[in-house]
This record gives sequence, C-alpha cells and structure tokens, in this order.
Amino acid sequence: MGAPSLFLEALEVAAVSLGEVAVICAIGCAAMAYGHLDGYTLRRVSRFMLRLLYPCLMLSLFRSFDADRLARWSPVLLVAVLHVVGGAALGWLAASAMRLRAPHRQLTVVSSAFGNCAALPFVLAVPVVRNWSVTRDDPDALETAQGVIGLYLGAWMIAASVLVKLLVLPAVSIPLVSLAARDGLLPDEPAALMVLYVQSAVPSAQTAIAVLVAAGQTALAQQLSQLYVLQYVLSTLTLAAVIVIAVEVI
Repeated sequence: MGAPSLFLEALEVAAVSLGEVAVICAIGCAAMAYGHLDGYTLRRVSRFMLRLLYPCLMLSLFRSFDADRLARWSPVLLVAVLHVVGGAALGWLAASAMRLRAPHRQLTVVSSAFGNCAALPFVLAVPVVRNWSVTRDDPDALETAQGVIGLYLGAWMIAASVLVKLLVLPAVSIPLVSLAARDGLLPDEPAALMVLYVQSAVPSAQTAIAVLVAAGQTALAQQLSQLYVLQYVLSTLTLAAVIVIAVEVI
C-alpha cells in the first residue's frame, strides 16, 4: 500500500473517530452559550465522570495486564510522563512567547500537557490494528494496544494548544520513541509502538474541561471548549499524518 492511499485511509479513520467528539464538543459549547446547561448540572456530571467513570475504565483494563507484560511495557510510563512534562513545557514557552495572561496562559499549558489519551486511542486502535498488515493477523494485537493505552492513561492520571499539542510535541516525541525502539529500550511490538506514536499527536483531553466545571469555573470551561472545537477539527489531518509516519517507521 502506497503512502498516498495509506494517508487517505488513515485520514478517513481519524475523521470518523474525531467527528463525533467534535460535534459533541460543539453542541456542548452552544448549550452553555445559550443557557441550556447550568453550572450546577455540569458540576454534578463532571464529578460523576471523574470519580466513577474513569476508575471503572481503569478497572476494565486489568485483564490486559500480567507480570510479563508489565515488565515489557514499563518504559511506557516514562514515555507518558515525558509527553505530559514536554507538552506542559512547550505550552509554557508558547504562552510566554505570545505574552498570554491569566487565565489563558494556564489554559495553554494544561491543554498542551494533557492529551485525549484514552477515548481517541481506544477508537483508533480498532481500525488500525484490524487493517494494518503488520497486526491484523495477530490475535493479541488489539489487547496489546488497549493494555498500553491503559498503562499510559494510568501514568497520565498520576502524573498553546493547537500548534504545540498537534505539531510540536509529535515532532519532538516521534524521533525519541523511534530511537528508543531501535535501541531496544521499548518492546518490539508494532501495536504498542503505534499507540505511543499516536499518543503524542492526540488533541487535548476534555478532562480539563470537566475539572474546570467541577471546580465551578464554567466560564473558563466554555472558553476551553471553544478552543477544543478547532483543535479537534485540525487534529484529523495531524493524526492521519502521524499514523502514516508510524507505519513507515515501524
């Protein structure tokens, strides 16, 4: 499969995966702007998501882990931390260069540091694993991808926006991950490496919006939501490009 056709296929996968998220985000912005959602309801829903749904998601991934896999995948934790720290540092540099003031400076740093490292990789993993010639005949590839996503999410939970998150961070991360894989520091499993490449290019997580709403900062949450709409639209192209690069590199 040539690069142009691969890019079109990856573009279709990214567009379908991100389209639903972008539409939901746009509807939420409109509902808040026109007063159909009040702050109290948003805080309750956000707290429910943070305190119950996310822990349930982590528990559902336990079947993907065993001692051998955790030993092989342990470097994933370091990659996840580097993505967060690197994204935050680049966001701070971008905010400083543009001379942004509070709260826009803080929003830039947060949205650059924390990507949508759960929902989007889960959606993207299925079509990529099933259609990629390297992984489609491997019965454990999808479980491997989901396990790495869970491990990455665990580090993410422990531990400006459009340009830095979608272009600069992947440009820094992809060569480092590729070098680490070539030197044997990361497991030689195509599905796992694909997830790590894609993780560097996913747009910012809606969790930051949920945190702001749960804290009663609904005005800031609305501003961040408007920023995310543009970011999710543009990430269709950047995610497709990163998938193509990852396929060629791996």
